[in-house]
Amino acid sequence: MKHILLAVALCLAVISCQSKAPQGSADIGQKAPDFTLKDLKGNDVSLSSFKNKVVLLEFWATWCPPCRESIPELVALNRKYIDKDALILAVSVDDGRNVADKLTDFVSEHGITYRVLISDGGADRLYNVTGIPMMFLLNRQHVIVKKYTGYSPGMFDELSGQIDKLL
Repeated sequence: MKHILLAVALCLAVISCQSKAPQGSADIGQKAPDFTLKDLKGNDVSLSSFKNKVVLLEFWATWCPPCRESIPELVALNRKYIDKDALILAVSVDDGRNVADKLTDFVSEHGITYRVLISDGGADRLYNVTGIPMMFLLNRQHVIVKKYTGYSPGMFDELSGQIDKLL
């Protein structure tokens, strides 16, 4: 019985991290679609404003267990590249009332040091986000060089190695 309950819980967790139907096309080798979203302070942030920077673009949500698990590794990546030409942009697909306030509290509680943006639904459609977490690694010209769906512990080493190659 425990095995059945565990299997059901796992399936629900996977289903709960699914996103809306895909509409965009962001594939490896293509130029990353530009977008402008609000940060937690209400400022407009465009992907194109980070020219000549390597960008790790993550789509995530506070309610997604694998997204929460990835936070410490992303914080470590941010710490490693804070003074280099690489950065993390985390696009939250959370919605509802007072999203910015809820995200600000979440970011503070979890020690998130990288930039968090609030999705308006457009960016996740542009990137064909079908589940979260989903990450896109962009080179300095913002061409997509890697795409990661899901999270597995130890991704820090993989991501760090890939970013190092692009710097």
